[in-house]
This record gives sequence, structure tokens and C-alpha cells, in this order.
Amino acid sequence: MAIEIDEPTLLDNFLHYGLLLGAVFQLVCIFAVIWLPKSEPEQEVAMETQSATTTHPQHAPQHSHSTSKRKREKKKTR
Repeated sequence: MAIEIDEPTLLDNFLHYGLLLGAVFQLVCIFAVIWLPKSEPEQEVAMETQSATTTHPQHAPQHSHSTSKRKREKKKTR
């Protein structure tokens, strides 16, 4: 009684090695997240944005003034 084993096709080989490559890539990414420190430019950018918002506050638009104008215009048209 002989068991016949089919040879893997090109698609089987492609899927096999693609899955292995994907697994290795995921492991490298996980290890990089765990062991690599945060880079300095990100911290500098965060500090710059904080200083920019504290030194130059943005003025909120005055919505009450514009709505009161609209109400007056509507009353005039009646």
C-alpha cells in the first residue's frame, strides 16, 4: 500500500513562503515597538505645538453677533 504525495504547486509554494514572510515581518514589528525608544523629533514637534498654542491663542469667532444681525434682517423683511 503506497501513499501518493502530490508535489506542491507554484501557488502552494507562494502561499507558504508568503505566510512565513508575513509572520517574520509581524514579529519584527512587535519587537521594534517593544524595544526601540521614541524618536526625538516627535517630542520636539509636540513641544513646539504646545508652545505655539500657549503663546498665540486663537480667538473664537463671535457667533452671537452674526446671529443677531440675521434676526434683525429677518424682522425687517416681515
